[in-house]
Amino acid sequence: MIAMIKNFNETDTDPIETAKTCSLIESERRISKLRLKLEYLHQIAETHSTQDKTESIHMANTVTERDFTIERGDNTSPRITEPFAKD
Repeated sequence: MIAMIKNFNETDTDPIETAKTCSLIESERRISKLRLKLEYLHQIAETHSTQDKTESIHMANTVTERDFTIERGDNTSPRITEPFAKD
């Protein structure tokens, strides 16, 4: 990518066109950076996937609904004991 940079006073171009061109150049830079990052992540994924294919996942302490309860205590707030009382 090659960009010609001139002083704004030395050009006859429309400022809107110049802004569009600058925006396009910046977008191209972002796309190329993202592409490089994607390639890097692909390389990392390939190296990790080939290192240990024999890894296994172990599960421990499986909690079921029957085993799991929350002790909330007694709710003795005035809203519960007397819901229609006037404050």
